Amino acid sequence: MNLVIHSFIDTATCLKKVSSCCLVATLAALPIASAKAEQSSFLDLTPYINVEVSANYWDIDFVEDDFALGFVAALGLRLHPLVSIELGYHNLGTMNFISRENDAEGELIIDSISGSVLLHIPFNKNYKGFVQIGAEKIDYTEQSTADTFDFENTTEGFFGIGIMLKQSNHSSYKLSLASQADGDIIRLSIGGNLDLTNF
Repeated sequence: MNLVIHSFIDTATCLKKVSSCCLVATLAALPIASAKAEQSSFLDLTPYINVEVSANYWDIDFVEDDFALGFVAALGLRLHPLVSIELGYHNLGTMNFISRENDAEGELIIDSISGSVLLHIPFNKNYKGFVQIGAEKIDYTEQSTADTFDFENTTEGFFGIGIMLKQSNHSSYKLSLASQADGDIIRLSIGGNLDLTNF
């Protein structure tokens, strides 16, 4: 068990360092990337939807499992070729929990509503990286054997990094890795974006 906890801590620490480096690299690359995006208008204002399947790793007290599948659905707005914002819903899966101290056990469902900003780094015409920074309101829904046992809902900051592959002028594939600021929940997601300009 200690090995699993230390693994989570090491993973979260590594992700924080990588995300910080990517954020610095993103800010440093903005003048260069802006030159590449010069042909586009400063205000893009393109709406899009984002759908992903996620593998979620948890480091939460009382939770027996450390892995669950979930999904992400988000509505985004591209403000500029280098900047976009998203409002998302995250289903982080269902896991079993047990608390001998409270004589409680059952299932725990975690989902959240989030708002975030994405900063993009174009590598070439087909690939671009991104750094995502935001906050999410996390809701814990438990089905417990003890009526007095409750998980406290929280609001947490999160950050992530990823890469996007252009599939067409209006769609792209996406791979991302994100973590809460405290490293309690880490998620690896794969999915895609679809512009809504043609609908």
